[in-house]
Formats: sequence, C-alpha cells, structure tokens
Amino acid sequence: RGGIPEMGDDGETGMLFAVNDERALQGCIEKMNSDAGMRAEMGRNGREKAERLYNADNHYDKIMGVYDACEKARR
Repeated sequence: RGGIPEMGDDGETGMLFAVNDERALQGCIEKMNSDAGMRAEMGRNGREKAERLYNADNHYDKIMGVYDACEKARR
C-alpha cells in the first residue's frame, strides 16, 4: 500500500492506496481537495491518535522497557 498503514487508518486519519497505483493516488488527492470537512475530521483524528500513541510518557515507558529487558538479559 502507499502511505504508512501503521500511521493511518483508511478513511479515519488518512487514505490508503495500492503501491504504484497513480490513479488511486490521484483519486485520494482529488477527494481530499474537494472535501474540507473530511480533511478537517481526518486531521483531528490523526492528531488525537498521534497524541495518544506517541506522547512523551509512552515513549519513556517503551525506552525503559528496553533498558529493563537488556538488564535482565545480562543477569
């Protein structure tokens, strides 16, 4: 698929299309260009998802989990 499927939820936070499908990409761009409400909603949804999944606390917890696993493996 084109885009980053892990980051986008098709129709919720973005639009996905098949790799090398220029017509599908064109259709996505035209749809986004013609629908301001959809753009705004997807933007809000994307921001909420990013704030929820990629905030500093979650990042810190993941890093500490890696450190803890490395420390346990050394024992």
